[in-house]
Amino acid sequence: MVSIEVADKLHLPTSNPHIYKLTWFKKRNEVKVTKRCLVSFCIRKRYMDEVWFEIIPIDACYILLIRP
Repeated sequence: MVSIEVADKLHLPTSNPHIYKLTWFKKRNEVKVTKRCLVSFCIRKRYMDEVWFEIIPIDACYILLIRP
């Protein structure tokens, strides 16, 4: 997941997926997912991948990078 603010500031290209709701994200509230973005990343030119991120209104975000 990525926040709306981050997606706007980084000018990430977005697409419109099939609309669905996240109910586990907030207690007793539903968050509609109406946009997503494809983000490419690499780690030391050895590992490259692309990940689809849902764009939703959130206050914090994390990237977990764990060494194998």
